[in-house]
Amino acid sequence: MQLTIKTGLFFSTAIVATATASITSAQDAFGIHVNTPEKAIIIVEDGEIIEGDVTGIYADNGAIDLTVEDGGAVRGNGTDPGGEDRRPDACVVIAQPGSTVVNAGSISGAAHGLATSLFFPEDDAGEALTPQPLATDTRVTNLATGRILGERGHGVVMVGGGSLTNAGLIGGSGLQPGSTILQGSAGVFMAGFEGKA
Repeated sequence: MQLTIKTGLFFSTAIVATATASITSAQDAFGIHVNTPEKAIIIVEDGEIIEGDVTGIYADNGAIDLTVEDGGAVRGNGTDPGGEDRRPDACVVIAQPGSTVVNAGSISGAAHGLATSLFFPEDDAGEALTPQPLATDTRVTNLATGRILGERGHGVVMVGGGSLTNAGLIGGSGLQPGSTILQGSAGVFMAGFEGKA
């Protein structure tokens, strides 16, 4: 099953409603939060903005098929670069396998632009369980008009495997002394999960 969202709205830190409750906004932290296992198809059209106080689009429990059209924008304002015990802040954060991102617009984050992450599950009582390395086979295509920028981190952080095709601009700006939150940031950082092939 796939859920389709054609935003059709001009909004900032807004709640996105669908036929089911599987895509929500967690207060203003996420512009869109994919919190069920169905793959969500998200299209950000020319002139539209999806913005979150922490993350623009958070694919937590389900994969995404995200298209940002020329003139469309996704923005995440969180500044935490993440770590083994917490997910990174980024414009787009993906924690599940099999996601696809095609960008012809703007994907920008105060920390990272786009990041794959460990999945941080919780039990029924809301207690944290052991993080799981699930975000494999992520495919990112940045077209000629596309920009993926991390203002104080990497443009793209892809941990867990996948592919990246770039004809546009990918940049990480966290190298400036005194303003960096991530030492040695780069446009693109790719690595496998520890202990996985």
